[in-house]
Amino acid sequence: MKLLKQTVEGEFLLKNCIVEGVISNVKRHSTGHYHFSLIDDTGSIDMAMWRSKVQQRGLEGALENGLLVQVRGNISFYEKTGRLSFICEDIRIGAKSDYQIAYEKLKQELYALGYFDERHKQPLPPVPSCIGVVTSASGAVIHDILHVASHHNPLVTFKVFNVPVQGPTAGPVIARGVAMADADPDVDVIIVGRGGGSMEDLWCFNDRALIEAIFQCTTPVVSAVGHEVDYTLCDFVADVRGATPSHAAELSIYPLLDLQEEVQQKLDFIHNTVQYRIQKEKQQLFSIA
Repeated sequence: MKLLKQTVEGEFLLKNCIVEGVISNVKRHSTGHYHFSLIDDTGSIDMAMWRSKVQQRGLEGALENGLLVQVRGNISFYEKTGRLSFICEDIRIGAKSDYQIAYEKLKQELYALGYFDERHKQPLPPVPSCIGVVTSASGAVIHDILHVASHHNPLVTFKVFNVPVQGPTAGPVIARGVAMADADPDVDVIIVGRGGGSMEDLWCFNDRALIEAIFQCTTPVVSAVGHEVDYTLCDFVADVRGATPSHAAELSIYPLLDLQEEVQQKLDFIHNTVQYRIQKEKQQLFSIA
């Protein structure tokens, strides 16, 4: 691995390179460093830009999924994972990608139609007994949600509405899954989503048919698409947004211990109230006698 690192990082042609592509799967770490992928028609490469360079170039908050950029930097080899990455020295932001343009156009159109208005948002039920999850039955989302449920409230039941969560035809299928969950009389809350990915991976969650299906729901909907930094149009139309699928489960499930504690507090209040009333009546009887 050390030899590979020395060979790659010592190669003159891989120093001060300039590459062009579309930013995807961008993540800002708590340290201020940025990690993302740069993709084009032929492939993708991992990118990293350290906080000092981000601040020096005035790029804080400017790096977004879907931007077409020209990047200058050096190829690096990380021995621990055996992966190549591109360390960015400078980034020139160019035109927006077709995905970004389509996303912003549809977002503005739906905003003007009132799809994202707060007056349409429904509150989540305080103690749901059944949650419908619209996602891939074989994906990690359902496992994350069930893991949270096992700790928060194992009495909550789930119904999984199995749908594809990626691909050009997935949007309308997810929309039908949402409609099925909404029509199920047992379902109190609907969680719709998938794990993280690139803008292209998450694109089906910007599908107009899906947005309309969520908007028409009479059952409260929690959007749980991607990671915390990922935003799709589902996040804006849903009643509540979960930063991750696990967070969506935490928002939807009332902790059993909290519920038991509240019930006990109410029982104690009733008991104390009754005892006080009994003592008061006794005193009145004794005063008469």
